[in-house]
Amino acid sequence: MLRGILCILAATLFFMALDTMNKTFVRYLPPVEVGWGRTLAQLVLMTVVFAPRMGARLVRTRKPALQFARGMAIVVSSTCAIAGLRLLPLADAIAIANTQSLLVVILSVPLLGEKVGPRRWAAVLIGFAGVLIVAQPGGGGSFLGMLLMLGAATSMALYLIMTRRMGLDEHPVAALYLVCLTGTIALTVALPFVWVTPMHWWLYAGMAASGLCGGLGHYFMARAFMLGPASTLAPFNYVTLIWATIVSWSVFGDTPPLTTLAGMAVIAAAGLYTAYRENQLRRSA
Repeated sequence: MLRGILCILAATLFFMALDTMNKTFVRYLPPVEVGWGRTLAQLVLMTVVFAPRMGARLVRTRKPALQFARGMAIVVSSTCAIAGLRLLPLADAIAIANTQSLLVVILSVPLLGEKVGPRRWAAVLIGFAGVLIVAQPGGGGSFLGMLLMLGAATSMALYLIMTRRMGLDEHPVAALYLVCLTGTIALTVALPFVWVTPMHWWLYAGMAASGLCGGLGHYFMARAFMLGPASTLAPFNYVTLIWATIVSWSVFGDTPPLTTLAGMAVIAAAGLYTAYRENQLRRSA
Protein backbone atom coordinates (compact mmCIF):
# COMPACT_ATOMS: atom_id res chain seq x y z
CA MET A 1 0.00 0.00 0.00
CA LEU A 2 2.83 2.41 0.87
CA ARG A 3 4.35 1.86 -2.58
CA GLY A 4 1.01 2.70 -4.18
CA ILE A 5 0.76 5.93 -2.19
CA LEU A 6 4.33 6.88 -3.14
CA CYS A 7 3.55 6.21 -6.80
CA ILE A 8 0.45 8.39 -6.79
CA LEU A 9 2.36 11.18 -5.03
CA ALA A 10 5.06 10.90 -7.71
CA ALA A 11 2.33 11.15 -10.37
CA THR A 12 0.94 14.35 -8.83
CA LEU A 13 4.45 15.87 -8.84
CA PHE A 14 4.99 15.06 -12.52
CA PHE A 15 1.56 16.43 -13.45
CA MET A 16 2.28 19.60 -11.45
CA ALA A 17 5.60 19.98 -13.29
CA LEU A 18 3.64 19.61 -16.54
CA ASP A 19 1.13 22.30 -15.56
CA THR A 20 3.94 24.61 -14.44
CA MET A 21 5.69 24.24 -17.80
CA ASN A 22 2.42 24.71 -19.71
CA LYS A 23 1.72 27.95 -17.84
CA THR A 24 5.21 29.17 -18.80
CA PHE A 25 5.03 28.08 -22.46
CA VAL A 26 1.61 29.61 -23.07
CA ARG A 27 3.16 33.06 -22.56
CA TYR A 28 5.00 32.54 -25.86
CA LEU A 29 2.95 30.03 -27.84
CA PRO A 30 -0.75 29.35 -28.52
CA PRO A 31 -2.41 26.62 -26.41
CA VAL A 32 -2.89 24.26 -29.38
CA GLU A 33 0.83 24.38 -30.17
CA VAL A 34 1.80 23.78 -26.54
CA GLY A 35 -0.55 20.80 -26.36
CA TRP A 36 0.74 19.44 -29.68
CA GLY A 37 4.36 19.60 -28.52
CA ARG A 38 3.59 17.74 -25.30
CA THR A 39 1.42 15.08 -27.00
CA LEU A 40 3.92 14.48 -29.80
CA ALA A 41 6.79 14.12 -27.32
CA GLN A 42 4.79 11.65 -25.24
CA LEU A 43 3.85 9.67 -28.36
CA VAL A 44 7.50 9.43 -29.46
CA LEU A 45 8.56 8.38 -25.96
CA MET A 46 5.92 5.64 -25.77
CA THR A 47 6.82 4.41 -29.26
CA VAL A 48 10.50 4.09 -28.35
CA VAL A 49 9.76 2.33 -25.05
CA PHE A 50 6.87 0.02 -25.98
CA ALA A 51 6.92 -0.59 -29.75
CA PRO A 52 9.91 -3.02 -29.68
CA ARG A 53 8.11 -5.22 -27.14
CA MET A 54 4.46 -4.88 -28.19
CA GLY A 55 4.64 -4.35 -31.94
CA ALA A 56 1.20 -4.16 -33.57
CA ARG A 57 -0.51 -4.74 -30.21
CA LEU A 58 0.32 -1.12 -29.39
CA VAL A 59 -2.42 0.06 -31.79
CA ARG A 60 -4.80 -2.88 -31.50
CA THR A 61 -8.26 -2.16 -30.12
CA ARG A 62 -11.69 -3.76 -30.08
CA LYS A 63 -13.41 -0.40 -29.59
CA PRO A 64 -11.93 2.09 -32.09
CA ALA A 65 -14.82 4.56 -31.83
CA LEU A 66 -14.54 4.70 -28.04
CA GLN A 67 -10.76 5.09 -28.21
CA PHE A 68 -11.14 7.94 -30.70
CA ALA A 69 -13.68 9.65 -28.45
CA ARG A 70 -11.34 9.28 -25.44
CA GLY A 71 -8.52 10.81 -27.44
CA MET A 72 -10.63 13.79 -28.52
CA ALA A 73 -11.80 14.30 -24.92
CA ILE A 74 -8.15 14.58 -23.84
CA VAL A 75 -7.45 17.03 -26.70
CA VAL A 76 -10.29 19.30 -25.60
CA SER A 77 -9.36 18.96 -21.91
CA SER A 78 -5.66 19.75 -22.37
CA THR A 79 -6.30 22.65 -24.77
CA CYS A 80 -8.86 24.23 -22.44
CA ALA A 81 -6.58 23.71 -19.44
CA ILE A 82 -3.56 25.28 -21.14
CA ALA A 83 -5.65 28.26 -22.29
CA GLY A 84 -7.09 28.60 -18.79
CA LEU A 85 -3.61 28.59 -17.25
CA ARG A 86 -2.82 31.70 -19.30
CA LEU A 87 -5.69 33.59 -17.67
CA LEU A 88 -5.72 32.32 -14.07
CA PRO A 89 -3.21 31.92 -11.24
CA LEU A 90 -1.99 28.33 -11.10
CA ALA A 91 -3.61 27.61 -7.72
CA ASP A 92 -7.03 28.85 -8.89
CA ALA A 93 -6.81 26.87 -12.13
CA ILE A 94 -5.86 23.61 -10.43
CA ALA A 95 -8.57 24.06 -7.80
CA ILE A 96 -11.26 24.36 -10.48
CA ALA A 97 -9.77 21.47 -12.49
CA ASN A 98 -10.13 19.23 -9.43
CA THR A 99 -13.92 19.32 -9.81
CA GLN A 100 -13.55 16.51 -12.38
CA SER A 101 -14.36 13.87 -9.74
CA LEU A 102 -17.59 15.71 -8.91
CA LEU A 103 -18.46 15.99 -12.61
CA VAL A 104 -17.95 12.23 -12.96
CA VAL A 105 -20.73 11.79 -10.38
CA ILE A 106 -23.06 14.02 -12.40
CA LEU A 107 -22.26 12.42 -15.77
CA SER A 108 -22.42 8.86 -14.44
CA VAL A 109 -26.21 9.21 -14.10
CA PRO A 110 -27.12 9.78 -17.80
CA LEU A 111 -24.08 8.03 -19.34
CA LEU A 112 -23.63 4.98 -17.09
CA GLY A 113 -27.09 4.69 -15.58
CA GLU A 114 -25.71 4.88 -12.05
CA LYS A 115 -27.86 5.94 -9.12
CA VAL A 116 -26.63 8.85 -7.01
CA GLY A 117 -28.06 9.35 -3.55
CA PRO A 118 -28.83 12.65 -1.81
CA ARG A 119 -25.55 12.64 0.13
CA ARG A 120 -23.42 12.54 -2.99
CA TRP A 121 -25.61 15.17 -4.67
CA ALA A 122 -25.08 17.36 -1.61
CA ALA A 123 -21.30 16.82 -1.91
CA VAL A 124 -21.44 17.87 -5.57
CA LEU A 125 -23.33 21.08 -4.71
CA ILE A 126 -20.89 21.86 -1.89
CA GLY A 127 -17.96 21.25 -4.24
CA PHE A 128 -19.28 23.72 -6.78
CA ALA A 129 -19.87 26.21 -3.99
CA GLY A 130 -16.12 25.87 -3.47
CA VAL A 131 -15.61 26.75 -7.15
CA LEU A 132 -17.63 29.94 -6.62
CA ILE A 133 -15.47 30.79 -3.61
CA VAL A 134 -12.33 30.38 -5.71
CA ALA A 135 -13.72 32.19 -8.75
CA GLN A 136 -15.37 35.05 -6.80
CA PRO A 137 -17.84 36.07 -9.53
CA GLY A 138 -17.74 39.82 -9.95
CA GLY A 139 -14.48 40.03 -8.03
CA GLY A 140 -12.32 40.90 -11.04
CA GLY A 141 -11.03 37.41 -11.81
CA SER A 142 -11.06 35.97 -15.32
CA PHE A 143 -14.52 34.58 -16.02
CA LEU A 144 -13.28 33.13 -19.31
CA GLY A 145 -10.40 31.42 -17.50
CA MET A 146 -12.84 29.85 -15.06
CA LEU A 147 -15.04 28.59 -17.92
CA LEU A 148 -12.02 27.13 -19.69
CA MET A 149 -10.93 25.22 -16.59
CA LEU A 150 -14.48 23.94 -16.06
CA GLY A 151 -14.45 22.86 -19.69
CA ALA A 152 -11.17 21.06 -19.09
CA ALA A 153 -12.60 19.33 -16.00
CA THR A 154 -15.77 18.33 -17.88
CA SER A 155 -13.81 16.87 -20.79
CA MET A 156 -11.58 14.96 -18.37
CA ALA A 157 -14.67 13.64 -16.58
CA LEU A 158 -16.01 12.41 -19.93
CA TYR A 159 -12.66 10.72 -20.57
CA LEU A 160 -12.88 8.95 -17.21
CA ILE A 161 -16.48 7.89 -17.88
CA MET A 162 -15.47 6.44 -21.26
CA THR A 163 -12.52 4.69 -19.62
CA ARG A 164 -14.98 3.01 -17.23
CA ARG A 165 -17.11 1.90 -20.18
CA MET A 166 -14.05 0.52 -21.93
CA GLY A 167 -13.71 -2.06 -19.16
CA LEU A 168 -10.84 -4.54 -19.02
CA ASP A 169 -10.97 -5.59 -22.69
CA GLU A 170 -8.21 -3.21 -23.79
CA HIS A 171 -4.51 -3.33 -22.96
CA PRO A 172 -3.81 -0.31 -20.71
CA VAL A 173 -0.62 0.69 -22.58
CA ALA A 174 -2.38 0.45 -25.94
CA ALA A 175 -5.30 2.48 -24.56
CA LEU A 176 -2.97 5.29 -23.49
CA TYR A 177 -0.95 5.08 -26.72
CA LEU A 178 -4.09 5.41 -28.86
CA VAL A 179 -5.14 8.46 -26.84
CA CYS A 180 -1.74 10.06 -27.55
CA LEU A 181 -1.92 9.07 -31.23
CA THR A 182 -5.43 10.53 -31.63
CA GLY A 183 -4.42 13.71 -29.84
CA THR A 184 -1.28 14.16 -31.92
CA ILE A 185 -3.16 13.71 -35.21
CA ALA A 186 -6.00 16.05 -34.20
CA LEU A 187 -3.67 18.80 -32.97
CA THR A 188 -1.42 18.43 -36.04
CA VAL A 189 -4.45 19.13 -38.24
CA ALA A 190 -5.19 22.31 -36.25
CA LEU A 191 -1.54 23.38 -35.93
CA PRO A 192 -1.10 25.26 -39.28
CA PHE A 193 -3.90 27.65 -38.33
CA VAL A 194 -2.20 28.81 -35.10
CA TRP A 195 1.52 28.08 -35.61
CA VAL A 196 3.99 30.49 -34.02
CA THR A 197 7.68 29.74 -34.51
CA PRO A 198 9.29 29.40 -31.05
CA MET A 199 11.75 32.24 -30.48
CA HIS A 200 13.78 30.46 -27.78
CA TRP A 201 15.55 27.09 -28.04
CA TRP A 202 14.44 26.15 -24.54
CA LEU A 203 10.81 26.07 -25.70
CA TYR A 204 11.62 23.07 -27.90
CA ALA A 205 13.43 21.34 -25.04
CA GLY A 206 10.68 22.32 -22.63
CA MET A 207 7.89 20.81 -24.75
CA ALA A 208 9.91 17.59 -25.01
CA ALA A 209 10.31 17.63 -21.22
CA SER A 210 6.57 18.20 -20.80
CA GLY A 211 5.91 15.05 -22.82
CA LEU A 212 8.28 13.15 -20.53
CA CYS A 213 6.51 14.51 -17.43
CA GLY A 214 3.10 13.62 -18.85
CA GLY A 215 4.23 10.10 -19.71
CA LEU A 216 5.82 9.53 -16.30
CA GLY A 217 2.76 10.97 -14.56
CA HIS A 218 0.47 8.51 -16.37
CA TYR A 219 2.89 5.65 -15.69
CA PHE A 220 3.07 6.28 -11.95
CA MET A 221 -0.69 6.82 -11.76
CA ALA A 222 -1.35 3.47 -13.46
CA ARG A 223 1.31 1.79 -11.32
CA ALA A 224 -0.27 3.18 -8.16
CA PHE A 225 -3.66 1.68 -8.94
CA MET A 226 -2.00 -1.67 -9.63
CA LEU A 227 -0.51 -1.62 -6.12
CA GLY A 228 -3.53 -0.53 -4.08
CA PRO A 229 -7.33 -0.07 -4.16
CA ALA A 230 -8.62 3.01 -5.97
CA SER A 231 -10.82 4.05 -3.04
CA THR A 232 -7.74 4.33 -0.82
CA LEU A 233 -5.43 5.98 -3.34
CA ALA A 234 -7.78 8.44 -5.09
CA PRO A 235 -7.89 10.97 -2.21
CA PHE A 236 -4.13 11.48 -2.56
CA ASN A 237 -4.81 13.19 -5.90
CA TYR A 238 -5.81 16.24 -3.87
CA VAL A 239 -2.17 16.70 -2.90
CA THR A 240 -2.01 18.61 -6.21
CA LEU A 241 -3.78 21.47 -4.44
CA ILE A 242 -0.83 21.74 -2.04
CA TRP A 243 1.71 21.59 -4.89
CA ALA A 244 -0.28 24.21 -6.83
CA THR A 245 -0.32 26.60 -3.86
CA ILE A 246 3.44 26.24 -3.35
CA VAL A 247 4.32 26.60 -7.05
CA SER A 248 1.90 29.48 -7.60
CA TRP A 249 3.66 31.43 -4.86
CA SER A 250 7.29 30.37 -5.38
CA VAL A 251 7.47 30.28 -9.20
CA PHE A 252 4.86 32.76 -10.44
CA GLY A 253 4.70 35.12 -7.48
CA ASP A 254 0.94 34.66 -7.02
CA THR A 255 0.05 34.46 -3.35
CA PRO A 256 -3.32 32.67 -3.14
CA PRO A 257 -5.77 34.75 -1.08
CA LEU A 258 -7.68 33.21 1.81
CA THR A 259 -10.76 32.86 -0.39
CA THR A 260 -8.83 30.63 -2.83
CA LEU A 261 -7.48 28.49 0.01
CA ALA A 262 -10.96 28.21 1.51
CA GLY A 263 -12.43 27.22 -1.86
CA MET A 264 -9.69 24.61 -2.31
CA ALA A 265 -10.55 23.13 1.08
CA VAL A 266 -14.26 22.95 0.20
CA ILE A 267 -13.59 21.31 -3.21
CA ALA A 268 -11.19 18.79 -1.66
CA ALA A 269 -13.59 17.97 1.17
CA ALA A 270 -16.45 17.39 -1.29
CA GLY A 271 -14.24 15.18 -3.48
CA LEU A 272 -12.97 13.17 -0.54
CA TYR A 273 -16.48 12.61 0.77
CA THR A 274 -17.61 11.48 -2.70
CA ALA A 275 -14.75 8.95 -2.83
CA TYR A 276 -15.65 7.78 0.69
CA ARG A 277 -19.33 7.25 -0.22
CA GLU A 278 -18.45 5.40 -3.44
CA ASN A 279 -16.19 3.10 -1.43
CA GLN A 280 -19.01 2.42 1.06
CA LEU A 281 -21.45 1.66 -1.75
CA ARG A 282 -19.03 -0.77 -3.40
CA ARG A 283 -18.51 -2.64 -0.14
CA SER A 284 -22.23 -2.94 0.49
CA ALA A 285 -22.99 -4.06 -3.08
